[in-house]
Amino acid sequence: MATVSGARPAAAAIAPGLARYTHQISLPANALSRSPESAFAMHARGLDWLGANGTVTFTLRKPKDYAGGRVRVTYAYQVVSDESGTLGFNVTPMTFNSGNSFETYGARATATRAAPENTSTLLTSSVTILPGNGWSDGAWWYVEAQRLGGEQGGFPGRLRLMSVSVEY
Repeated sequence: MATVSGARPAAAAIAPGLARYTHQISLPANALSRSPESAFAMHARGLDWLGANGTVTFTLRKPKDYAGGRVRVTYAYQVVSDESGTLGFNVTPMTFNSGNSFETYGARATATRAAPENTSTLLTSSVTILPGNGWSDGAWWYVEAQRLGGEQGGFPGRLRLMSVSVEY
């Protein structure tokens, strides 16, 4: 397919039926809410998640230029201990308006991978949120994440969450 110099191919040429993400918001991990506090420690490069328990969350005002459709949330992190296990996140999204009740409808999971033996390896894990099942046209976006737990073969060691990006 020929393109004009500097021009991008049409979205249909990238992936039939899927438009590319054109907007991105990045949040430093230190900006995330977390619970319980004892499951986390602050670090100059982000947030150390000390074990498999705990929850991180963020709330964003829906971007004014969001026109609907899918949203991708990506977690950037480093494994900083050498235990074995499976890395992955369970992500629960919802949208809401002022006056709504807080109610989540279902989680989505990132792809999983074996924890690397090298503790300097930087990784990303993403999940795509599709419209429906709690994700609608609310004025606010709320997203929470937990790591895979021990009952799921989850990685029990420390990882350093560095950033979260939201693409739409």
